Amino acid sequence: MLELNKRKLEKKLNALLDLLWRNGISGSEESVDFIIFLFLFKELDSHPQMKITWSKVKERTIELPVNILIKDAKIQIEQLAGHGLTGSFYLNCSMGMLLEAMDLVEDIVYCLHSNQNYAYIFDILGSTISKQQRLAVFTPLRLANTLVRMTEVHDSDILVDPACGTGNFLIASLPFTRHIRGFDNNAFSIRLTKAKLYLSGFTTSEVSYENSLESGLDYAESQASVVLTNPPFSMKINQEHLSFSIQFNTKQKQPSGILFLWRSLSLLKPGGRAAIVLPESFFFSEMYIEARKILFEMALIDGIISLPRGMFKSSAQLKTSVLLFRKKESRTVDTEYVWFYEMESSEFAQTKDHYSEEGDTFQNLLSAWFRRNQDADQWYKAKNNGHSFHSYPLKHAESKNITFASFNEIVKENYLLSVTNYSYIEPEPENFGDPQQLFSEVLDLEKQIAEELQQIIDQSRWIAEKTNQEFSDVPAEASPPSNESVLKEKKFHKFIMDMERKERKKLMNKQLKNIQSNLGWFLNELADWQIDLLNCFYKSHQPLAAHEAAKKIIGVQAALQTILLFESFGILERTLDKEINIPSYNEEEDENIVVDRQGNPLCLDRWQPAISYMEGENL
Repeated sequence: MLELNKRKLEKKLNALLDLLWRNGISGSEESVDFIIFLFLFKELDSHPQMKITWSKVKERTIELPVNILIKDAKIQIEQLAGHGLTGSFYLNCSMGMLLEAMDLVEDIVYCLHSNQNYAYIFDILGSTISKQQRLAVFTPLRLANTLVRMTEVHDSDILVDPACGTGNFLIASLPFTRHIRGFDNNAFSIRLTKAKLYLSGFTTSEVSYENSLESGLDYAESQASVVLTNPPFSMKINQEHLSFSIQFNTKQKQPSGILFLWRSLSLLKPGGRAAIVLPESFFFSEMYIEARKILFEMALIDGIISLPRGMFKSSAQLKTSVLLFRKKESRTVDTEYVWFYEMESSEFAQTKDHYSEEGDTFQNLLSAWFRRNQDADQWYKAKNNGHSFHSYPLKHAESKNITFASFNEIVKENYLLSVTNYSYIEPEPENFGDPQQLFSEVLDLEKQIAEELQQIIDQSRWIAEKTNQEFSDVPAEASPPSNESVLKEKKFHKFIMDMERKERKKLMNKQLKNIQSNLGWFLNELADWQIDLLNCFYKSHQPLAAHEAAKKIIGVQAALQTILLFESFGILERTLDKEINIPSYNEEEDENIVVDRQGNPLCLDRWQPAISYMEGENL
């Protein structure tokens, strides 16, 4: 396809619209109807049965008033091209104005190079005036071309659009199949679609003025191999005339957009493919949970494309998504996974000044779609059997706008299908907290350990006292205990103490392991110069070595503060590396009964320098 100068086409079309406006044709539909007439009149110029031809009017060989000339030309077009291609419009102008409009049309046709490019004219025209409420919403040709390729339309396919609107899905499918059918209940849309297809070289189109939601279309059910549609979301519906095939789940009133989803399924034959534009609310609203569940029962969901606002250039600017699915051939097969793609605003903005073979589709979207199976394998391999991954696994997707969700994941999420519900979220870096807070927690743990140890010691002492009391209460005249009973008592006492030691050791190991893991992280977070100081502290028997090392780097005051901190941590770490001994019940009672292996008491007073430092007293 030769490149089309988009800016030049827009300029010519705007000049034509301005000319019509200045001569009394200001309504959007009326303007389009007149432009359609001019293009058809030009296209049929060489037809042998045309009596009033384009060339004759340009040569001024026909002497008729302008309004009669246009009326007779319209009758000829209807006879040759088919009924319903031209609409009604009132033109009260001079021959000079008509000739000026014809000159602009000739310039536009010259830019097109081919009749297959007429669709671009109406695409530009639609995007220019579709914001007026009386004109139907235009589906951009670029999106239609993309979805035709994503559903892999081929020459044997029967393609149906149950809400064809201005016919861009039908136009986009022409290079791939000629078996197309369109339905719409808007007369202007049908007229425009027929004219576009005729100008594009398809003169036998089956486009009907018909409400496809009503029972009159039941004859076409299960015949389409592909359904592509962008239906109206708020069309007025007569519930009594609805087709039975789309009432199976209407326990509550559903908007027209959702009803067109059920109609698309009824039109598809088993295994048929579809792409439908739906309002975003369908994918996440609790109102449609049951509808989404039924959808999974009837179809295999292949993908969901989240479209940016403004895609359709309508006045409503609703958020929409495209649902891609296949009608099930067997109810026993379920969707394996759903591919999600979030289109960015920059991707759909047509910033180029030319239409070309490469520019009339969304290339990033197409590339992502056709490599989705490969991406899915990479995705779930990185996810490691259902666990969350540590980084985004698809390196080629720089925007991280591609995600996957398995059927089981979707069921767990109550059939939510919003792309945001499954979007990749950057894992938060592990944060162990503020060092000061960490240090306080370590101190609290140490205090808790000391208190629990003291409780264990008190319990063991109580047991010992009770045992001694029982011995002292024995009557004097009683016979002394036998060697066997004394041995049993000692074994009993030893059993109790061993049990207490095991419980104490188990508790201590659990608490100490937690302290050591936190302390290790804190030491890893130290700066290089602090690590050097710490190494000097442990290698030297003299704390002065650390002091001297620190002095050369940070100064005396900072060195003193650092040494206080390191000394406290050194005590903790060296204490944790030793097995804590608990004296037996008959040892002397001492306030600092908990000691390390060297016999040094484990007292919270030893932590005071570090506590003061962390609280800022020495800063």
